[in-house]
Amino acid sequence: MRMALVCSIIALALACPWAIAEPPPLPAQPQEVPWPTDRWPAAPLPADVDKTLLAQALSGIFERHIGPAGHPDHRALLAVHRGAIVLETYAPGFGPGSRFRSWSMAKSITNAFIGLLVGAGRLQLDARPPVSHWQNAAGLHTAITLRHLMHMTAGLRDDGNSGNVLFAPDARRDAYARAAAVEVESEPGITWSYSMATSNILAGMASELVGGNRQEVAAWARQTLFEPLGAHSFELEFDQTGHYIGGAFAWATARDWARLGYLFLRDGVWEDERILPPGWVDFTRTPAPAANNTQYGAQFWITAHSDTQGEKIDPSLEAFYMSGSQGQVVLMVPDRDLIVIRLGEAHHADWPEINGLVGDIARAFPRQPS
Repeated sequence: MRMALVCSIIALALACPWAIAEPPPLPAQPQEVPWPTDRWPAAPLPADVDKTLLAQALSGIFERHIGPAGHPDHRALLAVHRGAIVLETYAPGFGPGSRFRSWSMAKSITNAFIGLLVGAGRLQLDARPPVSHWQNAAGLHTAITLRHLMHMTAGLRDDGNSGNVLFAPDARRDAYARAAAVEVESEPGITWSYSMATSNILAGMASELVGGNRQEVAAWARQTLFEPLGAHSFELEFDQTGHYIGGAFAWATARDWARLGYLFLRDGVWEDERILPPGWVDFTRTPAPAANNTQYGAQFWITAHSDTQGEKIDPSLEAFYMSGSQGQVVLMVPDRDLIVIRLGEAHHADWPEINGLVGDIARAFPRQPS
């Protein structure tokens, strides 16, 4: 019933082929809790939190994996429960004012940009995307929709090295053009493949639609997304041409990463005003329809078991999350009305431990009454 209602509300703009399964309901803002636009409310840990599990997860957290510069890999841990910060701790030398690198969590910002443009009627999910570098393209390019790009099912070749579309000299000059030049090697909409190029295409396209140079793009992002949330620390990185590099490059404090996560946990609504279009967050947290995918939605990851994508965060949590290289995580857990954030550095081999840490913190909090 709920999915049918969502489909009817957004049928014209979003359609509903993505409604593979109904995601868990998103929690409403508690009436007694102020929105965190000016400042985050703070509260003690709930009485029914699993204190033993939480203590085990946090034990010696800043004494593990000390890097060459003397800093621990874990730099910031934060938990928001029912709209209030209940856990916030930082490694020595870091604090609430420290900005942390996104790496691929920047894709969540790209998701929000596209959602804003869909909500404004400037983009349609099931239409060909206005990628300027593809205007004269033929063949498989003509079958790619915006939905395919959001889902990473556009059929772009995956060479296994995101650095090619981030750090190569031509990518530094124009990350959008470099990404758009990646070969389309399979029919769109069939196979999921993680693609940095796809996110840079989306961000480059959005950059051109809202101005085309870094000053205008940054001003639009502040006015439409960051300022309404009170998330003033966000800094985006651009290529030399002026496109936001939306696959990997943004910075913000832990509290502002929490604000962005909170927007999604609250179904795209802030201060009782809708920012993202109706149904957008459900679209974001529903698995892309591809036979080899259970863990990826629309530029966000989803907790789910997979035989092909590898285990990440505990699939029993029914959550969705931003994830970036070196262990950046912003996890939204609807049935616990919870956000868990881990920021810092990490070797790739330590990711299972980080995923376990985030999962243990989340599981320490009780499910909310339905």
